[in-house]
Amino acid sequence: MVVPLRGANLLSRVVKTPQIEFTGAGLNSRHNTPVPGERALPRGHWWRTQKIPNFRTWLFGGILLGPLFFFAACAAGRIVGETYRDPENGFQVRLPPAGWIPRALDGATLSFESPDLRAALALLVECHAPETGDLPGVARHLFFGLEGKRFEAREAIRLHDAPGVRTRLRARLEDAPVEVEGVTFRRARCLYDFIYVAPPAAFPQGHPDFDAFVQSWAPLSER
Repeated sequence: MVVPLRGANLLSRVVKTPQIEFTGAGLNSRHNTPVPGERALPRGHWWRTQKIPNFRTWLFGGILLGPLFFFAACAAGRIVGETYRDPENGFQVRLPPAGWIPRALDGATLSFESPDLRAALALLVECHAPETGDLPGVARHLFFGLEGKRFEAREAIRLHDAPGVRTRLRARLEDAPVEVEGVTFRRARCLYDFIYVAPPAAFPQGHPDFDAFVQSWAPLSER
C-alpha cells in the first residue's frame, strides 16, 4: 500500500553489440556540501548524496538545456545481449529499451537519458562500504541536495528476497521542476539505488520503462 507523505557514453550502441566489457574510473572525491537546512552525513556515507547533484549537472547542463557532458562511469561488469551482468556482485538487470541512450554518469553503474522526454534513469550499486541504517532513512539520503522537495508517496517493496523502499517526490533542479522516483534496497552485502528523474509532464510516459528496469533486477543465480 502506498502511504502519502506530507512532506553515460561507455555503452554506446549497446543493443547492437552482443557483449561489451568495461571498467570505470572509481568514485569522485568531492566534499559533502548540503543545501541550507540539511545536515552533513557522516564521512563514508556522504558519497551517496552526490548522485542527485550529479543529476543536477546532467539534467540542467545537458538534457534540459543542450549538449551533454558526462563523467566516467563507476562500473565493472559486462553487457550480454540486452542484459547487464555483474558476476563480482552477483546480479543482473535488463537494459531499458532503445529510446534510452546509454551515458556515463560519475558514480553510477548504469545510466541512460531520453532526449525526447528530457529524462534520466540510473542504477547505483555500492558493495564495498554501503550506507547503514533503516531503509527509509537511507533512501531519503539519496535525494540530499534537491531543493523544494515535496514527498508524495512511499511504499515498502520486495525484489526477490530483498527488502526495499520506493519513494516518489517533486522538487526543483536549478529552478526547473522535476519529478523523481527512487527505489532503494539491500541484498547480501550490497546497497542498490534505482533513480528516475523527469519533468513532471513527461514523468508518466517514461515511468513504465523505469519500472520494468527495476523489476528486471535479479540475482545471477536466479536467471
